[in-house]
Amino acid sequence: MVAMDMLDAFIGLITIFLVLSLIVSAMVEILAIQLGKLHSKNLKAAITTLTDSNTRQAIYAHARIRALSRPVEKPEDEPRGPSQMKDTTFVFCLLDTLVQGKYSYLRNKPLQLHEALQKAGVNEGASGWKKEIFGMWQESTMEISRFEASLCLWFGDCIDRSIGWFKRKLNVYLLAVGFVVACAVNADTLHIFQRLMEDPYARQAHVQIAEDIAQRPEILKTCVAASGDGIKTTDSCEKKIKSLVIDLGPVVGWSGYQFDSEDIGGSLFLFILKIPGFILTAFATSLGAPFWFDLLKKLLGVRRRLRGDKEPEEQSSAQHSGDAQPAQSRASLPGTSNTDHSSINNGLRRLPVPESKDIDFSDFDSFNGNKAGYNAVNLCWAAKLSELSYKTGKECQEEAKNWGLKAELLEHGATDTQCLLTESAEQKVAIIAFRGTETKAQDMLTDARFLQKPASWMPANGENGEEYKIHTGFAESLDAIWPQLKEKLTSVIAREYKLVFCGHSLGGALSILAAHRLTIELQNHEASPTLNISAVFTFGQPRVGNESFMEDVEKKLYGRYIRSVNNRDVIAMLPPPRLPDEHQLSYVHAGKEIYFNDNDEAVLHVSNAYKAMDRLSLNYTTSKEKLKELGEDHRMTNYIKLYSQYFSFTIDL
Repeated sequence: MVAMDMLDAFIGLITIFLVLSLIVSAMVEILAIQLGKLHSKNLKAAITTLTDSNTRQAIYAHARIRALSRPVEKPEDEPRGPSQMKDTTFVFCLLDTLVQGKYSYLRNKPLQLHEALQKAGVNEGASGWKKEIFGMWQESTMEISRFEASLCLWFGDCIDRSIGWFKRKLNVYLLAVGFVVACAVNADTLHIFQRLMEDPYARQAHVQIAEDIAQRPEILKTCVAASGDGIKTTDSCEKKIKSLVIDLGPVVGWSGYQFDSEDIGGSLFLFILKIPGFILTAFATSLGAPFWFDLLKKLLGVRRRLRGDKEPEEQSSAQHSGDAQPAQSRASLPGTSNTDHSSINNGLRRLPVPESKDIDFSDFDSFNGNKAGYNAVNLCWAAKLSELSYKTGKECQEEAKNWGLKAELLEHGATDTQCLLTESAEQKVAIIAFRGTETKAQDMLTDARFLQKPASWMPANGENGEEYKIHTGFAESLDAIWPQLKEKLTSVIAREYKLVFCGHSLGGALSILAAHRLTIELQNHEASPTLNISAVFTFGQPRVGNESFMEDVEKKLYGRYIRSVNNRDVIAMLPPPRLPDEHQLSYVHAGKEIYFNDNDEAVLHVSNAYKAMDRLSLNYTTSKEKLKELGEDHRMTNYIKLYSQYFSFTIDL
């Protein structure tokens, strides 16, 4: 079994090398387009070597070449030139340049073309590249088609040599980018292999990913656009990178590492110890994805033979020959793979998209009052009520009445805090939706008061001396509305109603604080009725407290606190995890997070490294549009639109 474990560990390591190689290659392609323009520079160097600098400039000034070149941003800039060129295009432009733009006219007149070439210096007394052209002209016996074919071969040989130059130059970029990526995602070869040998769940996860990738040879396809368009290529490469990060598996990333800002030396020493592993990873990625893909398939074949498993082709034919239904295709579940990532320990996982995409909001009967924790339909209702909480009391009551709900809007004018309490007597459930931030001075002031204070409903210190601290602005907003809200909730709880808390933005922060506070205050009174909080759903919620407080939130509401984050929603990134040391502040998130990535796929178990990669825009030309998404992604209407795809799919988070 040790040998099999070692084989599985190698398969996991090679899978990571394969995915990282694809990511690094796509990043280098983007660098080649956005920064160095490596392809166009390499082509220029090849043509200069073939002819000379002046001739190359004349060829690039030709109308046919200018049409292939990307427009310059400033008039004084030199045209970048194309990144690739057909041999026939080069030959025509070269000869047209030599005969002063008359090649189209002379193309079918060998004698006149001969005279024009003689005047251009392509004659017996020529030297260098012109002598080579003269030799080809003589060998063609003035047959122009043969002459052009010889020139095409001449150009092709030079391009073949330039590919070698390009690969040597590219290897430097691959090593550099590979090292940076390895550091960014903590892809330390030595640590990864050790972790895979020690953790059977991680080995299983990576073998599953490997089996899935081995059935996807299209993963090796280049992300370069067929048109050669730099913008399309960059977008294609960026999309490929973001789709690949999910296949890195559970052992890659910085989760679990703590870097102490007060012990810079210790943190630096830890990083230095990992450098050899990062260097090994960089060298591995420079070997290229095709190398690792072929090796992966061979090792998976060895593994199947040792275990006596059937080859994938045999399994497929066996399925179709029997009565068993074939597995659902990837096309029917956009954004998913055939691998069941639900069994992966701490691995990323996409939520499959169901075929039906319309939820009926005309009647509250679709709400499942008996389901605690995550339920897609319940979550959609929470989103709708969170949106409704922004309206006036009269509007809330009228719309809630259409759904068969009783509604009451609780308000505190001084702090501009607003809470919508809706009840369903039939379902015996109450949904408490807090309104989020509006463009009012008081709301802005609440959000800006990020310094922390002790939570008034918690003991001053925990069992181990830890302090429970929360956002001052959020705490005071909840304190202001709490007396009237608790009075209403006490009546609801006495009727044995289940409670669902929800909210968007600031409302999300208040909803999790309110659910936690109610739990603490009722558990401290023996005569209190039984509290049944089914779920807390938040959308674009900011961080609310320090690590000690959020750990207690996790304990009290385990499995029932669901946070939704839409890609570049900036509010969900605030306050920052660490603030200046003199404040001694830190903020963390808790709960089960459903993250919508840049492709609008709902992904579970995301790491900060994954989100950073997903939010990153590598295309300079579209980065301004991406910046606008910092605000657009926070809109409640966008959350509702995203969840309309997922409402009928229920998953145990």
